[in-house]
Amino acid sequence: MPSEVDWLRGRLLAAQGEARRLMARAQALTRHSVALKLTSDTSAPGVARNAVALLAGAAGASTIEVDAVKTAVSEAVTNAVLHAYDGGDVGRVYVDAYVVGRVLTVLVADDGRGPRVPSPNPGLGLGWKVIMQLSNKCAITRRGGGGTLIYMRFRLGHGRLVDVPAARV
Repeated sequence: MPSEVDWLRGRLLAAQGEARRLMARAQALTRHSVALKLTSDTSAPGVARNAVALLAGAAGASTIEVDAVKTAVSEAVTNAVLHAYDGGDVGRVYVDAYVVGRVLTVLVADDGRGPRVPSPNPGLGLGWKVIMQLSNKCAITRRGGGGTLIYMRFRLGHGRLVDVPAARV
């Protein structure tokens, strides 16, 4: 019968193994992710679109899938630029994207007025419809601290990741 010390040693070794597996998973997520903090100006949609498209391509997305991701990300960031802040006010737009397996998740957030407050720049509402058509799953919600959060998920064809440097802006 094992002693209490042997039992504790076994538990410690098992915990260390689990910690190593979790660290490897965290490093893989970091390597295959994008985290952007952008100024809400006209350059933001292009910067976000290109960064997330590179991530999708590195994850094995087809050309059609990359184009869908680019369009949806452009629409989400453009909505933040146009509708989140008053008049000429400049704020922040945050884009976080990561790939796990064959799924690309993209979060676009701002610190602006939130989705329930009318924008001084009303649009036709087509951007949100485009996002719904192009993503496999999406949601829009008010952030706890104010602003809007758009969640998009895309299933990618190949799901094979290649090493790319993580984008941080």
